[in-house]
Amino acid sequence: MERIIRKELLRGESAVARVVAEFERVMDLVEDQVLKERAEDLRDVGLRVLRWMKVEEIEGGQAPPEPTEPYVLAARRLSVSDMFSLDRKLVLGILAEEGSGTSHAAILARSMRIPTLTGVEDLFERAGEGDLVILDASEGVVRVNPDERVLREFEEAASSLSPAEAGIPGGDCRTRDGEPVVVVGSCGTLADVDRCAELGLGGIGVYRTELLFVAEEHPSEEMAFHHYREVLKRAGGAPVTFRLLNAEIRCLENGVEERNPSLGLRAVRALFHKPELLGLQLRALLRAAAGDSLNIMVPFVTTREDLRRVRRALEEEKETLAREGKGLPSKVHVGICVDVPATALALSDFLGEVDFVVVGLDDLTQYLLAADRDSLAVRPWFQACHPGLFRLLAGLYQAARERNVPIGLFGENAADQVFLPFYLGVGYRSFSISPVRVPSFLRALSSLETGRCRDLASKALTLGSAEEIRALLASPA
Repeated sequence: MERIIRKELLRGESAVARVVAEFERVMDLVEDQVLKERAEDLRDVGLRVLRWMKVEEIEGGQAPPEPTEPYVLAARRLSVSDMFSLDRKLVLGILAEEGSGTSHAAILARSMRIPTLTGVEDLFERAGEGDLVILDASEGVVRVNPDERVLREFEEAASSLSPAEAGIPGGDCRTRDGEPVVVVGSCGTLADVDRCAELGLGGIGVYRTELLFVAEEHPSEEMAFHHYREVLKRAGGAPVTFRLLNAEIRCLENGVEERNPSLGLRAVRALFHKPELLGLQLRALLRAAAGDSLNIMVPFVTTREDLRRVRRALEEEKETLAREGKGLPSKVHVGICVDVPATALALSDFLGEVDFVVVGLDDLTQYLLAADRDSLAVRPWFQACHPGLFRLLAGLYQAARERNVPIGLFGENAADQVFLPFYLGVGYRSFSISPVRVPSFLRALSSLETGRCRDLASKALTLGSAEEIRALLASPA
């Protein structure tokens, strides 16, 4: 950018816009997913710089004025940081050409209760600014400039939603034949926690702590402490499980680049690389839960030594806080997130050292199948009901049950109503899901009978393709 300004005598705004356009071109040309992600990160930074500079000219044209009326946002792709700049009072929905429903940005958008569809092919060929759009996120339907009849049908359908469909208290979750099931929240924001309380859920099964580090570039221990304490306060005494920071090292340390970040220093590995950050997070959590029980989940664990290092760091921080006269939790439970195939295959080796297990379905699926969940190019290979995955899930539940260790499912696919009969059939009774998906999940749950689910699961485990399994589970009872 400095070279462009000096040699071409462009204004700062124009130079930034030029660089952003170049990164857009790189994302379109390169096939390497890592390079695409790096270009997207830099493009995102450039766009934020443009906003801060209040640029009036982008790509030779006048920047559009800020919207003053409700609208549906259309984008080529979403980033997590984009979500923090949205005016939630005006955005009715979000459409994106690229990405998937399990991307972090899409999950965050839905947690903000914004209807969102990603992977909409030819979006900008089908729709333009000023067009009337019907967005049905539950069915994955987009209608552009519908006729009066179609518009009237959707308006009637929207207005006919009953209170039960708009929200179902989840305090007593049971199958049709009365089998109790634990349904807790998967949250990343305080608004998510509030929604879980409104729904009457029994707690927060996974609180994703990394979003604080996206909203604040370098949060302090005090900032993290106050945030975690507010989470516990808003949960109203219900149990909350905090997942330790699950981010790549490049997001935490400037200038660090890796050839393949998804397989590099991320999550607990990144925390080991930056022990001061691990200590900060552990101290903030211990202080926030003083006098109460604290649940900590460790992501991306692949060896027992990973878990033991976290436990040692935890004990060191407890001793430090005790010497300082700070209050401590009455009990600390430590569990792991099973999101790596090796950990899943060796789960029995971990069970003697953990208090609970949560299966991170979305990450486990993409690592098991070598298919990026955010990539349209490999979407056909990201099969959430792949026979290998389903057999692995059945084995995980059985291993945990034999050792009497609580185990549950977490992720967008954990809330999939088509796969729910299988999950129940192999034994899972604990689900951590986004609060926005709780009402539909509970409706599906209340229609199922455990005997029928066991039969379906047994049959599914004998099938040899995702297509056969999906057809079986989607068939009427």
